[in-house]
Amino acid sequence: MYLNDIDIKQFGGKLIYRNISSNRVSSGVKWEYYMDRPESFGSAIEFKDVQLGLILTADNETIFQRNLNLLAEEFRKGGVVKFKDMPYTYTMYLKTKPEYDKLNQTTYKVDLNLDGDFGLSDKKTVSGGNSLSVVNNGIYKTPVVLTVTLANGVTGFTINGFEHDFTMKGLPSGATVLIDTMNGVIKANGVNAIDKVESFHLPKLNVGESTIRTSSSCNMTIQFYERC
Repeated sequence: MYLNDIDIKQFGGKLIYRNISSNRVSSGVKWEYYMDRPESFGSAIEFKDVQLGLILTADNETIFQRNLNLLAEEFRKGGVVKFKDMPYTYTMYLKTKPEYDKLNQTTYKVDLNLDGDFGLSDKKTVSGGNSLSVVNNGIYKTPVVLTVTLANGVTGFTINGFEHDFTMKGLPSGATVLIDTMNGVIKANGVNAIDKVESFHLPKLNVGESTIRTSSSCNMTIQFYERC
């Protein structure tokens, strides 16, 4: 197991168990005084519940406490966790103070209770013309970083095939457009172009295979992380 690219062996650690749930889902409801029952108005995906068990070895309790504090600090600010036997990377946050039992003079069992973000695959990249076949093997829709290079004379486009259609108009002729759904950034030739957007939703890639098409002549590159 790696924590922020550090093998936990450097903390004297060894992973002995992990439990990672599906992402929690919260539902919003309202119950007005004149209504017979509550009314749902949507749901939201939240963190995963994560429990990790570690064995930490140290020559004495002072060294153990130092290493435990270093581990806890990495998780408090958001620890990026990679397991050696899994293809996904998780960001995890400490929910409660770590608990531990001293097994012998040099060995401690540590239990960590964490919140976990989506598991993310390595970055996937698909490039081509104005029609691309893209496969998302994750279990959730995922944001994309989309680069569209328009042909000369083209000043707008509509993209079909994402969760929602996406339209931009009034762009410079032949512009290179960056649509970064992950960070909410939209630029044309490096200049903020949010005012050229005529859609409410930024592109998200559906689960499974999608055909992404633009209404205008262009080249596209789509980058994304599969989410589990």
